Amino acid sequence: DKFTVLDIPFIVLHLTSGWSAKELPLVTFGEVFKYLHLSGIKYLIIGDNKDKIRIQEISNIIDDETIKPEKYFVKLKLSQSAELIKRSKLLIGSDSAPLHMAGAFNISSIGLFGPTNPGFSNPVGTNHRIIYHKLHCSASDDNQYCTRNGGFACPLYECMNSISSTELISLINELYPVNERFANE
Repeated sequence: DKFTVLDIPFIVLHLTSGWSAKELPLVTFGEVFKYLHLSGIKYLIIGDNKDKIRIQEISNIIDDETIKPEKYFVKLKLSQSAELIKRSKLLIGSDSAPLHMAGAFNISSIGLFGPTNPGFSNPVGTNHRIIYHKLHCSASDDNQYCTRNGGFACPLYECMNSISSTELISLINELYPVNERFANE
């Protein structure tokens, strides 16, 4: 049962955002799911039908019958997602509502930024880390969106493609250290 995880430490992931230019590549999330599985980190994935489709695509990329992220997907109302985030140890997601909910609840988070400037969209609080690579087309410090109309006119999504699973996993380990992961099991 997915919800038995609520009694033990877990993290929440949100894979999508308002537009595709702000989403991490499927392959990168696949590598993160492999890490979570091998490390024994409990997690739930929140979202809508778009997230469910992305999870299936990630499973196809992973191509490992023992790693099935779709088993950990929950489609919830916004208030239910908020409650789940409040109970979690860490949220990982793009510039989107769940990321800002984590900030509001003082839950650690890892924000994945690309075409939006984190200076304008950074979650509140101090328990979060941002992954953002300033590129030739990134927003200037005084602009909210990149030079490619917030990614809508971008053919490559270089900013999100430049985020590696290695740096994401490193931040997971920083914000959710091993000694906290199995504390209540």
